[in-house]
Amino acid sequence: MNDPTENTPAPDAAKESEANNQPPKSSEQSASQADESKLADAGKAALTAEREARKTAERELKQVNARLKALEDKGKDQITLLTERVEAAEKRAAEAKTKWRDAAKTGAITRAATAANAIDNEAIIALINPLVSVEDDETIFGLDEALENLKTTKPHLFRKQTGLGQTDAAAQNKNDVPLNSDALLDALKAAVGLR
Repeated sequence: MNDPTENTPAPDAAKESEANNQPPKSSEQSASQADESKLADAGKAALTAEREARKTAERELKQVNARLKALEDKGKDQITLLTERVEAAEKRAAEAKTKWRDAAKTGAITRAATAANAIDNEAIIALINPLVSVEDDETIFGLDEALENLKTTKPHLFRKQTGLGQTDAAAQNKNDVPLNSDALLDALKAAVGLR
């Protein structure tokens, strides 16, 4: 019937299995191990290929993320740059408007001071400039009142009117002799008695 020697492992195999704490190997097991080693080599190659593909994909993802971040930063930089440009333009416009208002105010004061026979227009500008304002539509406020007030408080800054529309300074200049003329030399000689 059953031969007990067929099912018992060979004495050498028993010693090996005891030494390795493994059951004794049969010929079927050795064949499957050979197939597994072939599969293991193919599996190792596939695993290595998958790992390389994963590393490549991760590198490409990092590059794409870096490019995306650079584009986002560039967009932010452009927005910041444009914002700074707009702010600079607004500042230049405000400065130009201020200069225009100052020039309009100074011109209006100068014209009014000249019409009022001012002796020193610069002094008039300095005294009434803070009292005068200019609107965007070029309307000037406070000029007439400030000039009239200045005429009453500081009359020495204005020439007095004499007859026929001449000022007292213009009338006085008729009798003046120019300092670089022969008429002055003749007047001096006559005064000293050399003539």
